[in-house]
Amino acid sequence: MTLAMSAVVCTHARPEMARLAVESLLDQDFPAADYEVLVVSDTEVAITRASSASRAARFVRETRPGLSRARNRALAEARAPVIAYLDDDAIADPGWLRALAATYAEEGNADAVGGRIEVEWPAAKPSWWRPELDDTFNQLDLAAQRTRLAYPRVPLGTNLSLRAETARRLGGFREDLGRVGSRLLAGEESELILRIEQAGGVVLFEPRALVRHFAPPARVTRAYVRRRAFWHGYSHARFERQLLPRRHSWNRYLTLATLPIRSVLEANVGMARQAQWCFVAGYAWQALTHPFGTSGSGKGPAT
Repeated sequence: MTLAMSAVVCTHARPEMARLAVESLLDQDFPAADYEVLVVSDTEVAITRASSASRAARFVRETRPGLSRARNRALAEARAPVIAYLDDDAIADPGWLRALAATYAEEGNADAVGGRIEVEWPAAKPSWWRPELDDTFNQLDLAAQRTRLAYPRVPLGTNLSLRAETARRLGGFREDLGRVGSRLLAGEESELILRIEQAGGVVLFEPRALVRHFAPPARVTRAYVRRRAFWHGYSHARFERQLLPRRHSWNRYLTLATLPIRSVLEANVGMARQAQWCFVAGYAWQALTHPFGTSGSGKGPAT
């Protein structure tokens, strides 16, 4: 049997959320014979929906901690030429795989395709929340129609597909980036996308490929927004300072230096601006503690 797609969920310690993600993959409006569902986890995920009973997910046990390691394990195990990653706290629209597969079929040179991400809110947003903070939970809508992307406009790992051959040839995801337990290191997918682009690859955004990403109420807090922004800045510094010209980093530092002045002039110290501060502060912290061309241990300061 020749498969077109390997749909993947990498999960750890979130069985109920992961179950919903896996079931959304089993219920795709896509020929069952043309794709597999692969779950990488340290424990199996129980599937309960009757509509999914006729399909089965293939479980791969990965005991080494870290999202990047799990994603690389999926890359090694996938049987199809295209691998599509869905976060374990997201659900795929029924037409998700169909939209991705059509994009690869119609764009024969595509090496990576990402799609639209909408945030699902299980509880009411707090009064201080602003729409520009939705990217805390990976809200993403880069274009109204299919378009080619260039860094820093990139797909996110919540909704990301890769041509497996390209990703394997480039070494997959960096394992010193990405979530490990409660650590908020990130950027492993952005780093790989940047390397694909620098190798001459084609990265596309397909808005018809839709997933919905949950915003857990426990994370809809000011502290989480600041902490996540700091570690995203720190993570981006780890790879941008290796792969991009130095002027890119200097632009980040200039932003940090001018933010307080801009905030006073604009009378803006809201959470969105605070998130900006934290991102650039994380970027600067990594830069100050590690010279150009090194990545560092990722320990960072206590936050």
